[in-house]
Amino acid sequence: MPSTPKRRLRGAEQAAKIALKPFFPLMLFIFPTPPAVLIGPSAIQVVGQRFPTMAARSDGRANERTVLTGESHVCVELVS
Repeated sequence: MPSTPKRRLRGAEQAAKIALKPFFPLMLFIFPTPPAVLIGPSAIQVVGQRFPTMAARSDGRANERTVLTGESHVCVELVS
């Protein structure tokens, strides 16, 4: 059965629409994942160094933590 030009045009339009449909889920869910995986661990370390009270343990046990003071001396404190 030979295809008519209208049918071919309609098929081309549908093919163009199908190519666009996965674009938004990719942008929303897939593309942000690699930067989060790569930057996440270093961001946790930076937050722990810049805000030491946020890095304290939440289970109530003592935690030995190294803190940089304003004079760039390193001191070790016991945090409970």
